[in-house]
Amino acid sequence: MWKKLFEILIIVGILLSITTTVYPWDGERKGFILGGGLGFGITSYKDTLWEGDERQTKGTLMTDFKIGYAKNNQVAFYFTNKTSWFSRDFETTGISSNERILSALTGGGITYFVNPSARSLFVSGGFGVLSWSADMTTSHNGAGFFVGGGYEFAKYFNAEFNLIYGQPYNPNTVLTFMVTINVLGY
Repeated sequence: MWKKLFEILIIVGILLSITTTVYPWDGERKGFILGGGLGFGITSYKDTLWEGDERQTKGTLMTDFKIGYAKNNQVAFYFTNKTSWFSRDFETTGISSNERILSALTGGGITYFVNPSARSLFVSGGFGVLSWSADMTTSHNGAGFFVGGGYEFAKYFNAEFNLIYGQPYNPNTVLTFMVTINVLGY
């Protein structure tokens, strides 16, 4: 499923870039966009399968990826992957364990920039599939969404915050607050 979705998004991106005159890194947001970011966050989850009814909270490393198309200098549509990376310790049947957790929202998003050029506030949102993976071996998927905003402080550079919520499997719910510094090529 992911491979097919990724292929479709790549084809749409290519078709959109062919039908428009686009000069990369020209300072105009209109056209093809590609970006990535790194930051920190807090992930709160309730995993009744392993840790009972108590909500757990962890500090996390955050990554953010975007690829898409801006129809003008203020509105951008994109495919995004917002990922929280952390580890947790738990005990089950008398055995202590440590596992690496990856919680990722993958889907579509939209950003609206208040100003048509750099030094602009912006708001963003989107929805997709929230994945929960333990030690990169087991994965659970469910619906999720994000809302956020930020400030583009220079051409191609911005600071962004997002609130991500999803339910990768019942009864697990995940809530993440993330702050990233991003490079967005346009």
